[in-house]
This record gives sequence, C-alpha cells and structure tokens, in this order.
Amino acid sequence: MARELNVTWRIDLPRVAKGAIHIDANGKEAKKGKTPTTWPALMREPSGRRVVVLSDPEQLHTAKHMAETTRAKAVVMNRSAR
Repeated sequence: MARELNVTWRIDLPRVAKGAIHIDANGKEAKKGKTPTTWPALMREPSGRRVVVLSDPEQLHTAKHMAETTRAKAVVMNRSAR
C-alpha cells in the first residue's frame, strides 16, 4: 500500500523582546521607547542580551557582520517586520 504525505512548514523568525533598548553607534543606550532610525540596529533586551535587529530579511548579511563586530548574541527581526 502506497501513501503520499504532504507537509507544509511554517518557520517564524525570532523577534526582538518587548522593552528592548536601542544602543547607538557610541555604545550608549537611547531613551526608552525610541526606535532606531537605521537598520540593522544593535539593541539590548530586558534580559541583558545584546542582539542585532533587522527590519527585512534581506539585511541578514549586513546584520551577521554587525553581530560579529559588536559581539551580539543573536540576530532577530523587528517586532513590526513582516
């Protein structure tokens, strides 16, 4: 007996945690609630983890390089990104 199985996968990209604070180019934290003006951006999550945040998956190459140079722990998507 032959069987056919079709599987559809949905992969949700990791998102930045609520309450994350933007870290500017000088390494200083911006005011709470202030969103970055350029992407990818370095942010600190409430847990203390530093992450590089993308607004579009096409920025992945740039974000990976930024994560290496800033010693960020992860690359994640912006909460409002598609």
